[in-house]
Amino acid sequence: MSKKIKILLIGILIITLIVCIGPFIISLFMNYIHTNDFTNSIYIMGIDTYPRLFESKKTKIKYYEVNDFNNVRKTWKFIPDEADIYTSESCFVDKAIHIIEFDLTKCVVYKNGKEIEKTPEIIDMYEKVVKSIEHSIIEPDFKIFEINNEYYVFAPLNVNMHTPVYFFRYNKELKELKFLYQLENIDVTGVKVKNK
Repeated sequence: MSKKIKILLIGILIITLIVCIGPFIISLFMNYIHTNDFTNSIYIMGIDTYPRLFESKKTKIKYYEVNDFNNVRKTWKFIPDEADIYTSESCFVDKAIHIIEFDLTKCVVYKNGKEIEKTPEIIDMYEKVVKSIEHSIIEPDFKIFEINNEYYVFAPLNVNMHTPVYFFRYNKELKELKFLYQLENIDVTGVKVKNK
């Protein structure tokens, strides 16, 4: 085999490897960047609700940081931002297994403990949360935090032995509810938006 053919075959082999493995390497690199990019993140503080037999009854506070790429990490203590907190009662109706409805006629929404009129944003948020969740929502713990005209939604679900808490950000201009992360066994008590 001549030297030119060997060089040509090695060149074809290198090009083939780049074409086949290149996208995989780029994907791994981008995934690494997204997993570790917490420049645009939200801090969450809450009470651990998981009952443990052999631990003291002392309240345990959890602190997390969640980014836009569905990743979380534990973080240091922080002081939450001032927020308007929305809660509700009689809004979610279980029609059947995996079918939940938002009942506007019976729904009562509170802002910082006082009953309010339901705004179009609140109605839209509730409807979108119901469409994106398959389990019944634990309504007393369902909360919406409004900070600097942005909404952060926490929907705890009734799922047997544990309580997953779906965390969303709602963009009222786009009317878009974005899922950010599933927390576990936490009653969210405070949120802090990272300064950009």
